[in-house]
Amino acid sequence: MAGIAPSARLPLPAAAAGLGLRRALLDDLRGAPAGDFDFLECAPENWIEVGGRPGDALAELSARYPLTCHGLSLSLGGSAPLDVDLLRRIGRFLDLHNVPLYSEHLSYCSDAGHLYDLLPLPFTEEAVRHTAARIAMVQDIMGRRIAVENVSYYVSPAPQMDEASFVGAVLAAPLAWALLGFVVPVVYLLFVVLGSIAVARRSGLPTLLWLLVVLPCIHVGWGLGFIIGFLTRTSELTTHTGR
Repeated sequence: MAGIAPSARLPLPAAAAGLGLRRALLDDLRGAPAGDFDFLECAPENWIEVGGRPGDALAELSARYPLTCHGLSLSLGGSAPLDVDLLRRIGRFLDLHNVPLYSEHLSYCSDAGHLYDLLPLPFTEEAVRHTAARIAMVQDIMGRRIAVENVSYYVSPAPQMDEASFVGAVLAAPLAWALLGFVVPVVYLLFVVLGSIAVARRSGLPTLLWLLVVLPCIHVGWGLGFIIGFLTRTSELTTHTGR
């Protein structure tokens, strides 16, 4: 199947109506008059690397209509390592079809293998931290933000909070980390500059010489050590797939 040229698309209207992309509907969807529906939705796991007639139909439809995707297999709250290979394959599919919105379930669905069910997460602080961290890893690997959807369930295992509080905490965690990632370096830089001025005065070195020569040499060495350590740690995280 050839690469797909992204279509120029306007934002969907607030009252947009979409249809689920099913193989049994391909002929009807391709023959539908303009205006019958506004967008299509599919589970990418069912369409990744599909070729032949279904693949050609998908390419045609995704060029004519916005295509959104709703995933089934990421196991965002699971304890098993994220399937990095699957994440990258889904990411390529989303890019190929110019998908503006990708969502997944706030659940877990795998352990030693796929469980083929969307199981509820425990509404606990530990689960908030664990799930939010995995969502952040998913977004880093895929290079895009994702949406999450709560799941239906009969029993919540050992809840420490209600579902609304749990979902809100999971969604707020990445924002908190982003703010922390901005504030900490600024505070650290201010501390270093003020501390350096004090050290320069006590050592007898001119303050400008300390700030422009001595301090940068110290920080270059520290920075190289940090980068090497970060790359080593990142390699451990992104290759730990159990394979």
